[in-house]
Amino acid sequence: STLDRSSAASDVYKRQILLSKKRLIKNKQPIYIAAAFFIYITAAVFIFVFAANTGPVMAHNSSVLKSLPNITKPDIKKDFIVTEVDNSKLYTGPLVLVNNHYSCRFDGDNLVSVLSNAGKSYTASDYDVKVNKIAMNALNSMMQDFYSNTQNKNVMVSSAYRSKELQQELYDEDKSNANSDSKKSGEEFVAIPGYSEHQTGYAVDLSVLNDGIISVFDNKGDYSWVLENCSNYGFVLRYPEDKTAITEIGYETWHYRYVGTPHAAYMAQNNLCLEEYIEQVKSYSVDNPLYITDNSLNSWMVYFVKAENGSKTSVTVPKDCEYQINGNNNDGFVISVQLT
Repeated sequence: STLDRSSAASDVYKRQILLSKKRLIKNKQPIYIAAAFFIYITAAVFIFVFAANTGPVMAHNSSVLKSLPNITKPDIKKDFIVTEVDNSKLYTGPLVLVNNHYSCRFDGDNLVSVLSNAGKSYTASDYDVKVNKIAMNALNSMMQDFYSNTQNKNVMVSSAYRSKELQQELYDEDKSNANSDSKKSGEEFVAIPGYSEHQTGYAVDLSVLNDGIISVFDNKGDYSWVLENCSNYGFVLRYPEDKTAITEIGYETWHYRYVGTPHAAYMAQNNLCLEEYIEQVKSYSVDNPLYITDNSLNSWMVYFVKAENGSKTSVTVPKDCEYQINGNNNDGFVISVQLT
């Protein structure tokens, strides 16, 4: 039938195609063999030349690496001594953790007027706005660089150190003005009196002042520079949007806290809020410290010493390196040693 003839023709055509392919492969076998032999010889020559040229270089580099001093692991027995620290220092310094669970145990120290020291790159709401002197120096450096990079000098420090009494006034006012149906009131945005880190003198609230009108510092536009670079100067955004469950304070785009450059750098690099950082540091000792490279490529070792019972605590510190001892406002001291 016609169908049978068509099917047979199709089978013949397929066999012809298959036979043609086999013949083509058979005819090209000598070419394939020659090409494979050429590739093999070329590869062998390349490997020989590469080994001859790079071998001595690799050996040299290896010897250089082995000769580098290990600056990140000082000898604890030889390079460190033990000193006594008064336990009252548990509650002072830039690393004190003040929140709804840990009250501020001191009322600011070394306070200076922001407006008197601000220069021309930014301003403050009045002469009563004060911060710790170390934080003041860092704030000046940050805001001067902000101006140099943006030509914007309308940032205003609207609030910094607050006494417990002033915090009580703000808290009461916020509570009375809050909508009774709103969940975003009271301590969610205004810390409980006695539990505000503004009382430490290490926190600042930033605003924007344009033609006499004050607006919120929102970290957008020019102001994003501060958020992106604050850790270079030892500051952190204290209450980030993604950490409200931990800080128990609502997202505050304007509230910055000075903690020191190595700690700020590590917190920024690892997306940690202060509560998380303080807890993490507790797992490091002088024998097994946390090594940090800050944003200026300085090397640090950081470790924790639990406070001892009584009036003093024995703390191991380096003989010849700069170091800082800061209390965490709870159960121990954080020691920061600058290695390079």
